[in-house]
Amino acid sequence: MYSGLLSCLGGKRRLASLIVYHAQGPVFADAFMGGGSVSLYAKAAGFHVLANDLSLRSGATGHGIIENPGDILVDESDFAVLFEENSQAGDFWQKKADEGRVLRPIARLVDLAAANVRKIQSPTRRYLLQHCALKVMQETAGFSTTTKKASIKAVNKGDKKFPQSDVYLRAMKAASRPVQTFTTTALEVNHSVFGNGHNNTYYSMDALEFVKRSAAWHGAKQGTLYLDPPYPGVKIYSDEYAEFEEFLGGKPLEGDLQYSKGPEAILEVVQAADHFPTILMSYGGKTAPSTFLKKVQEIRPKACLVKIPPQRHCRHTKRKNDPGYVANEMLIHAPR
Repeated sequence: MYSGLLSCLGGKRRLASLIVYHAQGPVFADAFMGGGSVSLYAKAAGFHVLANDLSLRSGATGHGIIENPGDILVDESDFAVLFEENSQAGDFWQKKADEGRVLRPIARLVDLAAANVRKIQSPTRRYLLQHCALKVMQETAGFSTTTKKASIKAVNKGDKKFPQSDVYLRAMKAASRPVQTFTTTALEVNHSVFGNGHNNTYYSMDALEFVKRSAAWHGAKQGTLYLDPPYPGVKIYSDEYAEFEEFLGGKPLEGDLQYSKGPEAILEVVQAADHFPTILMSYGGKTAPSTFLKKVQEIRPKACLVKIPPQRHCRHTKRKNDPGYVANEMLIHAPR
């Protein structure tokens, strides 16, 4: 189910089933959708999903996959359109290839696809194919792996003396058959496309505005709000995906920065969500679980920590000032 999604910093694939298990009511509202794993799991579980995120990268996923009724899939015929020669095509990723950041043959195809996707009439299909282009680039580029970056630079230069590591050989293979690499990766996106009988909706606004507006939406007053904001003291999501935002025509995100500076901003969101019977919240970073939980309990006295089994998340460490709780990833269940 997740193979069609983009990998996402702070993603919750391992925790999605545990999070959705504690959800109540017909509606699941995800105020910080990110890569979409929790929203997709909630969709699979039969909830009416209301997803939200400010990033254009998430927008491609939200409109193309979460909103997708299940009958709009990536098709072989789409590639004939995406790979047509187009004098209006840009060179965003090809410039990155000159810097040794991405494979040059793949970069040309993705730049071409980005120009040609505008010809697609269906908005959902257009976003789905946009998501495909991002996935192809993420799968074949070396955004955060030093070894992968070095291998890509060597392949672009035709350096035959570079150590023949698995990473290098995979990069060589991808560069030697770019069309097959693109189409194979893009078709994997179909594994994440399905319907659930609901008119699931994706929004793009600040989380606080999303929560306030949701008070007027059908089913929200009987549903669950899920919050997974940027954590204080960890790498900012907008920094990690700045190139994707720029590629899609946007600017580096600043809207989420307020949530990464401390708990005050997200507590304001909790305060505004009084109409939701259930709030679930992932939180972590440099904030001690017991300290943050007390702040949430001032708003929702019944709030408690959900135990996260060690195998569900890879980032488990003992906190010196919070004995008895082993995790720097916390999940809070806050019923009204």
